[in-house]
Amino acid sequence: MSSLDEILGDLSRGVNALSARAASAVFASSAGALLPAYRAWAGTDDSDERRARLGALQRAIDVGFELAQTGQSQADLPKILRSLESITPHLRLTTPSATAAQDCVVCADLAIRLHVEDDFACGPVIEYALEPVLLSAMHRIGPAGARGPDGDAMDVADALLADPAVMGAVEFLWFAIMRLHTHAEPARSTIEEIRTRAAVLLPASP
Repeated sequence: MSSLDEILGDLSRGVNALSARAASAVFASSAGALLPAYRAWAGTDDSDERRARLGALQRAIDVGFELAQTGQSQADLPKILRSLESITPHLRLTTPSATAAQDCVVCADLAIRLHVEDDFACGPVIEYALEPVLLSAMHRIGPAGARGPDGDAMDVADALLADPAVMGAVEFLWFAIMRLHTHAEPARSTIEEIRTRAAVLLPASP
């Protein structure tokens, strides 16, 4: 097991230990941070389809924050989840922009699904919040960056964890988990603090 696998496992267990409201705060904040990536993937035209996609995603994120703050919503949650399915980039699309857009939708979905499916194990899904910065770092590191001074192949996971953007994202998630693990009903100020800090999950433009 690599060092990255160990960190992902710890993050997964940490998120699983959170209340539904606290976990919604993490996933809604992650989706909000990645929303610019979805906008970029959706294009720049002013078509009805693009506006509908972005509107549905923003609505889901807003409801996710509502659930984090109050634990309830008047919205039709199953209907919102179905709308997210219809706007998710196709899984066969593997470009960085499409992947980040997929991750955004997944995080928005989780912020709501936790209040629809009581037994849903959300921990492993935290990897999707990290995926955009991991892929961005992999692109920067490249084959040359994954080699040590002696020329032997270095553990790629260690190379990724040495990347400042990756470490910033990991540190944010740990901050959010530790901040929320004793707050089953997080205050609005706590949620806002996490939402603001989540910006590190969005990879910098090349």
